[in-house]
Amino acid sequence: LLLVTILITCFGLYIFFFRKHFLDDNKNLVFLLLMIVSSVVFTRLVLTFNVFNVYVVPLCIIPLIIRSFFDSRTAFIVLLIVVLLIGLIVPNALHFVFIQVVAGMVGLYGFVNFSNRSQLFITSMVILLSYSLCYLALNMVVEGDFEKIDWFTFGWLSVSAFLTLLTYPVIYIFEKVFGFVSDVTLLELADTNNKLLRELSRKAPGTFQHSLQVANLAEA
Repeated sequence: LLLVTILITCFGLYIFFFRKHFLDDNKNLVFLLLMIVSSVVFTRLVLTFNVFNVYVVPLCIIPLIIRSFFDSRTAFIVLLIVVLLIGLIVPNALHFVFIQVVAGMVGLYGFVNFSNRSQLFITSMVILLSYSLCYLALNMVVEGDFEKIDWFTFGWLSVSAFLTLLTYPVIYIFEKVFGFVSDVTLLELADTNNKLLRELSRKAPGTFQHSLQVANLAEA
């Protein structure tokens, strides 16, 4: 209870000092706490029923989803809180925390400037690569023998990396539930093949071009 309280307090202090505007709308806090609690509960269920290896839980999906609605720093802080909380209940906690934090950071780097669906696939591949390197390196340190590596765990990590592809539909669900607007939606709305934008360019070409120029200036 004390350890969990410390971590949640650290998260609360981060919000209070660095993201105070989140407090203006309760749905922001509800969403972030839901991500934390649901991740821990799901992992606890996986450990309890012992049907799958705990490494199959796609924790890297958390920072990607949060980054879609908020900023990278908030996404990383939430990932850190989640991984540390789960680290209290999983076996080989040091290995688990190290692998998940590194993979989560790498996933965030690949998701910073999300512009198309193929980028999500590339991000999943990069996460898989980071999983593989971290797992192999940690096992070589502990076992000291390449032949003693548990390849079944490696397979579960591969499944976890593949499950990060679910980020796109999950983002859509959270958009509808919480009323958020993600970078993905903004990109779709900015598509000039959009029916409304095509009508604007046909009926008011001057306004259309002027809007594009102002948008480019604002982005710059």
